[in-house]
Amino acid sequence: MTTWLVTGASRGLGFGLVKHILAASKDNTVFAACRNPSTANQLTELASSSEPDKLHIVKLDVADESTIAEAAKEVGSILSQKGLALDYLINNAGISTAHDTPMTATSKNLMDTLLTNTVGPFLVTQHFMPYLEKSAKPVLMNMSSGLGSITNADTSFQAGYRTSKAALNLFTKQLSVEKPEVIVFAMAPGWVKTDLAGPSAALTVDFSVSNMLKVLANVTKKDSGTFVNYSGAVLPW
Repeated sequence: MTTWLVTGASRGLGFGLVKHILAASKDNTVFAACRNPSTANQLTELASSSEPDKLHIVKLDVADESTIAEAAKEVGSILSQKGLALDYLINNAGISTAHDTPMTATSKNLMDTLLTNTVGPFLVTQHFMPYLEKSAKPVLMNMSSGLGSITNADTSFQAGYRTSKAALNLFTKQLSVEKPEVIVFAMAPGWVKTDLAGPSAALTVDFSVSNMLKVLANVTKKDSGTFVNYSGAVLPW
């Protein structure tokens, strides 16, 4: 039995991950975390068509630590009852609030973006690490972006979003140092047709997700502390 927690699971890449993980093996159990389970219609429909106890929809808002703590207790209780650990933690939830530049970014947009994209993964990781550490092969993936690469930062647009992902990359690297027993890495999913990237993006959710899951299935300790794209190619920090 392999267990997964995916944040931001009600739509886009998060929902795509949940759907593909469940379809990949009957041995997979997924905790799909989202802000409003009552309006997560795609997840609800998927749960009704899935085998019992294979998909658990969990209320979790990465911008609200109290909901993270409650979700961790809920997931921990289910894992304990089944005698399981958490094998994969995917920090996927993210937002992009404005097409700003360093000179036009507002305090509110910066704070909102950093809270969700950077602080959120810090807190989710802290609350769920006790369950992840019990796994024989714990894997933590932070959903980053090629726009978070400082090396490739040759334009000024989306300053807040890019800053939040660059900070997430540093968190990934530091966490890999603090927790060497956990495989920790950052993944850039590519330019995907989601609500965040828009319909003109180059890749479909299914294409990106299927490739990311191949990478996730084959990561080892040597991959910890790296930044890769959806095909596993190493990206510059």
